[in-house]
Amino acid sequence: MKAKTRRGFWTIPLLFSAILMACNLSTPTAITTPEPLTETAVTQTATPTHSPPLPTPDTTTSPTSTPEGVVTEDGCRLNADFLSDITIPDDTPMTPGEHFHKTWEMKNNGTCDWQPGTLLVFVDGDALSAPPSVLAPAAAAGDTFNLSVDFVAPMAPGAYRSEWQLQTPDGIRFGDTIYVQIIVVAPTATSIPPTRTTGPTPTPPTSTPTPECIEPDEIFEPVLEQAEKLDMEITCAVDDPYTVEGASQPYWSNVAHPNPHLHYRSFMIWRADTAQIYAIDGWDTGAFQAWVSVHQDTWEESEPEVPPDCSTLEPPEGYLMPVRGFGKLWCTNNYSTSLGWPSDPEDAVTLTIQEMSRGLLIDVDSSFAPYQVAMDLQSGQATVYLSE
Repeated sequence: MKAKTRRGFWTIPLLFSAILMACNLSTPTAITTPEPLTETAVTQTATPTHSPPLPTPDTTTSPTSTPEGVVTEDGCRLNADFLSDITIPDDTPMTPGEHFHKTWEMKNNGTCDWQPGTLLVFVDGDALSAPPSVLAPAAAAGDTFNLSVDFVAPMAPGAYRSEWQLQTPDGIRFGDTIYVQIIVVAPTATSIPPTRTTGPTPTPPTSTPTPECIEPDEIFEPVLEQAEKLDMEITCAVDDPYTVEGASQPYWSNVAHPNPHLHYRSFMIWRADTAQIYAIDGWDTGAFQAWVSVHQDTWEESEPEVPPDCSTLEPPEGYLMPVRGFGKLWCTNNYSTSLGWPSDPEDAVTLTIQEMSRGLLIDVDSSFAPYQVAMDLQSGQATVYLSE
């Protein structure tokens, strides 16, 4: 089912707001977001944010709100129109704690280009463990574009809705309110067969013994120290480390922002033994705090290196188009706005892996920048230690 906007619902409030603004009775209040997390800040809070700091708004003037958008002092009309749901249609069933990537298709139907630092911000409903805001892509007047947010389904069954809206760098919201709406479904209990009344008594199956905990290998001490600061519960190793061949590629998001401290680092890792790809979505310049999702590599040699759906995209200057298995996953999941763009080509690497009770520790011997990753695959939390 196609997601619905709330354009009609807001018509009366918007007209009333226009009257108030014309009488100079109120001015919009900027919604500020916290500074990007540093390593010190992460030890105090586990709430990630992609949001750059917002400047204090100029309260000497007030834009006029209309049903067609927000008109600024210089006559520019800001607006955004919802077009379609790219992923996660309304009332999609989810299991408790399931991670999902929601993408909306929208259009800049205003009369001017958006300023750098325009955000998509959470405005109502349930945040679904998402950051309070994400940076919107650059959009010229008339452009069609995608907006994406990573969410986590709540543990309690029920219907949940999360509403979002675009916001200027100085805190003025504009455009259609968009939302994601899911239904968390309780796991189905396994039925118990009736008790036998005749015949031999069945032998109960042998239960699988709980793996014995061992100490993680000392090579992972740097990344485990970071995981401890984030209260990640992965410190019980269940097997000795082993090595496999793989590939790695670094990614950067928010690359259009003039402040390099608001360019966030992410990674993709492919392992040859299971043909799995780990997408590590970083929330700061070092991916100190990140989300991780696991995907099966479905790319085959007979397929084009660049997926046809993304072949017309132009990488930002200094960045590359992802190809092969990474490129197919990147294109299918619209990762250009979350993981961003690769800064270097794929690198053939040796992975040292140690399995943990809730996830993995991986040492990546990359020629570009060696790094380690601690992953809690039950919660989706991750942290990256950079050796550079």
